[in-house]
Amino acid sequence: MSEPIAEFTKNKNSMEEMEEVGGSLTQYVGHDLIDFRVYDHHEDEESVPAKKGLTLSVGLYRGLKDTVLKLGESLAARDIMDC
Repeated sequence: MSEPIAEFTKNKNSMEEMEEVGGSLTQYVGHDLIDFRVYDHHEDEESVPAKKGLTLSVGLYRGLKDTVLKLGESLAARDIMDC
């Protein structure tokens, strides 16, 4: 598994425990993949990838990008978040 290229905090249960979502590019059996994985962080320990995640073929990137942009537009239109 590769290191995340970008990540964001999903939740922070306490000062000692935190979950982050990391996005990385990886390969499996010769196929290029986009991988979003939850990483558990515990105080004084390295981050550990969890089973929770989503792996997509890089060919689906445009659809993923369009979906995220449309979600942002919907959040803004509903005054939930200024995207």
